[in-house]
Amino acid sequence: MRSTGLTTDLRQLGESDHCCWAFKDEDEFSSRAISFLRIGIERGLQGVYVSDNPTEIAEAHLRRDEAASRLLDQGALSVWSVTDTYANGTPEPDDQVDFYARATAKSLSVGYSGLRIAADATALITTPERAAAFARYEHLVDRFMTTSPFSAMCGYRSDSEANEEAVTQIAALHPVAIGAAPPLRLYAMEEGAFGLEGEIDFWSAGLLESTLRRADPAEQQKQVVLDLSGIEFMDHHGVKALVDYADSRGAQFLMTKPPSHVSRLIDILGVRNLTVAVS
Repeated sequence: MRSTGLTTDLRQLGESDHCCWAFKDEDEFSSRAISFLRIGIERGLQGVYVSDNPTEIAEAHLRRDEAASRLLDQGALSVWSVTDTYANGTPEPDDQVDFYARATAKSLSVGYSGLRIAADATALITTPERAAAFARYEHLVDRFMTTSPFSAMCGYRSDSEANEEAVTQIAALHPVAIGAAPPLRLYAMEEGAFGLEGEIDFWSAGLLESTLRRADPAEQQKQVVLDLSGIEFMDHHGVKALVDYADSRGAQFLMTKPPSHVSRLIDILGVRNLTVAVS
């Protein structure tokens, strides 16, 4: 089962987990990334450090850590650049998922139990257009992880107000967050279902609207199974955001494990495209 929620314990993250980490500077990122990758390598995964710097500079930076230097020499850890890994900073979402699917298959073919990456992806969300496209990729790769031994720590620098807003949008598409606390998270689950967690009210309904639009869970299936067991609170603003998205896609949400107050609200409002599953 995949991890969800807020955490600071990297050992909780398994071979298919996907976390968003908001960091302040390069040293902070590299320290946490090395720990994340080392834990994965100890479990038989191949590790990749994806840096915004050229590979030579990034590798020299990593080699200041004795454990990372040893793993680089052993070949269990590699360094890739953001520009090489993400199509010069403008990846097509589906193509990027295919890239990591091939990389995971290659890791398996040479004897590793899967692939784990830690990527500083800040450069990929520098404009609203790029952030929207990359958010779509984050959701698609999250789906991929539910059936593959591929795990990732996606790091985003949050040292400015503009960056913090973009990181909140991205963090909402990860099942796990570190250093970022979005009010809600929409993520992929096994067997094509999706989980929705957090608090959704007047203040966060806009984030739910943009998250649904970017993720577009109804693209491949007109009945979307939505697990609400992680919802702490949802008022009519959240229900409206779900209804508006379902209407726009001609889709139906089948809500599983909703809190009692959400079930009552849906029943009172009598919305046609939100159905509560019978236990």
